[in-house]
Amino acid sequence: MYLARNNIITLQSQGDWAPINYYEDGEPKGLSIEFAEDADEKKPAWNHGFVYGKSWNDYVEMVKHDQLDVLLNVVRTPERTNTLLFSEPYATLNYQVYTRKGTPPINSLADLQGKIIAVPKGVYYSENLDSLDTIRILSVSSSTDALRAVADGRADAFYELAPVVDWLMKKHGIENVQYGGDAKIGERTALQVRMAVNKKNKLLASILDKGMSMIGDGELAYLQRRWLGGSETESTIPLTQVEREYLRDKENILVAAHTEFPPFEYQNEKGQLRGISIDIFRLIAKRLGISTVEVIRPWPDLKKMLRNGKLDVSPEHDVHGAGAGGFFIHQAVRLVLCGPLTREGTNQVNSSKDLKGKTVAVEKDFSFPTF
Repeated sequence: MYLARNNIITLQSQGDWAPINYYEDGEPKGLSIEFAEDADEKKPAWNHGFVYGKSWNDYVEMVKHDQLDVLLNVVRTPERTNTLLFSEPYATLNYQVYTRKGTPPINSLADLQGKIIAVPKGVYYSENLDSLDTIRILSVSSSTDALRAVADGRADAFYELAPVVDWLMKKHGIENVQYGGDAKIGERTALQVRMAVNKKNKLLASILDKGMSMIGDGELAYLQRRWLGGSETESTIPLTQVEREYLRDKENILVAAHTEFPPFEYQNEKGQLRGISIDIFRLIAKRLGISTVEVIRPWPDLKKMLRNGKLDVSPEHDVHGAGAGGFFIHQAVRLVLCGPLTREGTNQVNSSKDLKGKTVAVEKDFSFPTF
């Protein structure tokens, strides 16, 4: 009945947010556009049309006032849930900081103090910037305007998706903007994009969900590779339905971050987490498209939080002695040989028998072989 009364379902086509949602030569294109069109072809089928030429903020307001039916590529935030109903996510995208070439890297919010950030009106992370009085905001209409503001010196940085920035720089011939660092604005950089409708329009939300449910994992993986790039391994890690639902409901994976175990986990002179284990886990998180929060504490505290379920994972753990007690240990990612250190001039330790009667210094709560 709803589709019979509403012949055309309207969606937004943005002008310059390629490869997600844009139009070229009068035709809407991008990941979100093709995904919506695929959902339209499923049952129940619904005819759609596009609304052009508005800013992102305008589109959000139009949905709220029933002037637009469906908002594409939108991030769910607590504030938006007051007025919008959201579909399941159809892509996970990673935001990054961009700056002018030759400027220092920005790896934390502290590095942004006194700086000017170009922010398109209505973007999700503007809610996180309102409380940061040490950062100045240059409000702009679009991602193109934000890029140009950084390029010409009116702003120091902006926050955007890597594929969007790549496309805009090529289109507009901008060469003096660079990847600026991994500072997080808010609690996450990996964002799940969805469709959204006015909260009063529950029937349309149900229709969209049914259309989306008919798009298989392989079809969705193809769309993501087609528009976002990446290899088969990067975009199609074979998760079960239960695993996908777990990640969908888990806003952040809480990671134990030990800071005094170089070269595996440590903090450098700038307070940044570095190390082999951290890098491996960050790569896994990137492949899965999940958002992480690294919790820095002394190792005994981290171990207790892991046992109590207050942390989700430790990138660095072994199975010696009591090390595995209470934990599920994943398969080993490397083999590291450990050996005793003694003062110069003392006898070598070649077996546990050589330690008889000796005093051995052992770091508290670390796992070592039992002698």
